[in-house]
Amino acid sequence: MKLDGYLGHLSDDQAKILEEFRGEYESFLETDLAETDDKYLKPETKVLVDVLLLRFLRARNFNLKKATTLLKDSHNMRQKYGANKIYQKNGLLIMKHPGAQMYACDSGLTDPEGRPIGIGRINVMAGPDMEHEPHIAAMGAFIELLLNKSNPQADGLVYVLDLVTKPGAAGSKHGLRTLHEALKRVNIVYPEAAHKIFMINSSFTFRMIWKVAGLLLTERTHSKIEIMSSNYQELLLSKLPAECLFGCFGGTAEGPGTLEELDAFILAAPDRYIQESAAGNNLDK
Repeated sequence: MKLDGYLGHLSDDQAKILEEFRGEYESFLETDLAETDDKYLKPETKVLVDVLLLRFLRARNFNLKKATTLLKDSHNMRQKYGANKIYQKNGLLIMKHPGAQMYACDSGLTDPEGRPIGIGRINVMAGPDMEHEPHIAAMGAFIELLLNKSNPQADGLVYVLDLVTKPGAAGSKHGLRTLHEALKRVNIVYPEAAHKIFMINSSFTFRMIWKVAGLLLTERTHSKIEIMSSNYQELLLSKLPAECLFGCFGGTAEGPGTLEELDAFILAAPDRYIQESAAGNNLDK
C-alpha cells in the first residue's frame, strides 16, 4: 500500500503527527473558530475533519508547526475576503455577479477513484469585464462545491481547463494580476485541493505567462499540473478513462459534444448551483 499522506494511507509517523494536529485544531476551535460558522474549516464529522487536516499537513510535508500556521492563515484569509459567506443564504449569488466571469463548473463526472471533475473554458471569460474580487470569490465558491463532493478516501478534485481565449481575454495586465492573486489565495485557503489539473490548448503566450505565474505555486502543487497543446485529446485520454470525459474532450460521457455546447453548459452553471443550494443539495458537509 502506498503511504501518500491520504486518509487510510498514513505511515506511523504521519498518523502520530495527525493526532497531534487534531489537538492543535481542537484548541483552534475553542479560540479563533469559536465564533465562526465556516463549514469548510468546521466539518461535521471526524472523518471530514481528518480529511481537512491532512490537506494542510500534506501541503507542508507533515511539518506540524508549518501546517498549524497555514491553518490559521487560511482562517484569516477566509475572514478577510468573506469566503465563508457562500454558506449563508443567497451566498452563491456571487457567481451571478457580472464581474465574476465564471468560466468553470462541475461536470457531474468523477474519476475512477471518485474525485469530482471540474471543467473550465477561458473562452467564456471576457477579460475587460472581469472584476478582481467578485471573480476570485466566485471561483473560490466553485472550488468548495467540488471539494464537498470529494470521496474522503481519495480527496481533492480533477480539473480540465481549456485555455483557448477570446482576443484580450487572457494575458492582459488585468487578467494576469487576478491570476496571481487567485493562485496566492488558493494555495493558502484551499491547500491540496487539486489532485490533478490538465490545462489544454495552451498557446505560446500562455506558456510564457505560466513561467511567471507558476512561480507562485509550491513544488508539490506545480507537479500536479500538466500543460497540453492543441493535440491534447490522446494525452488526456491516457490520463482519464473516456467515460470520465465529455465528447468535446474526446471522451464518451453524456454531455457537451462540442466546445460551443460546453460554453453554454458552463455559463448556465451558476443558475444550477443556486437552484441546488435553495433545495439544500450542496454545501452540506
